[in-house]
Amino acid sequence: HFLGSGALVWLVWMVSTGMGVVVGDITKPEWQLGFAVPLLFGGLMIISITNRAGIVAAVVGAVVAVLGADLPQGSGVLLAIVLGVVAGGFADTRLGATPEATP
Repeated sequence: HFLGSGALVWLVWMVSTGMGVVVGDITKPEWQLGFAVPLLFGGLMIISITNRAGIVAAVVGAVVAVLGADLPQGSGVLLAIVLGVVAGGFADTRLGATPEATP
């Protein structure tokens, strides 16, 4: 059991390192490390969307974040979070629960 888990972790590590070598060569130097954080959260968001309300929340949040990028002191991000949550909650009650959303 332990050997199988260790082999899987090693395999994921090697594949991720290889992807980093390839992707690292094609990324722009201007992106630096600051680009990795939004990319990480974008990937986490994509795999966590399981129903239509989640899609609505993600789309509304993304649109508001892009449109509010020039707001002072990063308040566009806060506004995007609030409006995304509200839109997702509204969509959940309006669209009803889907089979993916119910436990």
